[in-house]
Amino acid sequence: GIFGSTNVFWIDNIDIHDLLKNSLAIFTINSGVGFEALLHNKPVYTFGCSDYQSGAHKIVYGGSLENASRDIQYHLNLLTSSN
Repeated sequence: GIFGSTNVFWIDNIDIHDLLKNSLAIFTINSGVGFEALLHNKPVYTFGCSDYQSGAHKIVYGGSLENASRDIQYHLNLLTSSN
């Protein structure tokens, strides 16, 4: 099923490569999907540490949900204004 809003979707039962091919960027904690996204030349934003963190953008949150929301919105604005 699909659940979502204008920019964020929850989709299951789909091939991850199809999803990545049609995605603007990936936001993850430290999932292996982030590494796969880099192979698809997609921007990756992480909330945690990962083996691929040198190729990803770290979301700055400093222990605050408000800081995280601000940083996420900043990056979403950059992504959507460039397309």
